[in-house]
Amino acid sequence: MGAKSHLCQKSHEGRGIAKMLLNELLDNARKQGIKIIPTCSYVAKVMKNDSYADLL
Repeated sequence: MGAKSHLCQKSHEGRGIAKMLLNELLDNARKQGIKIIPTCSYVAKVMKNDSYADLL
């Protein structure tokens, strides 16, 4: 599965919403045994730094 970046309104920036959404995606992918192909530098960084490297 590919994981790319998504944009949100400026008023929602800095609240950790992207991280929450990404963590949900990665947790669900792990439960289903799906590998992730990060096509965004943020996704790749989170996956390497937050113990999701097994999904790469």
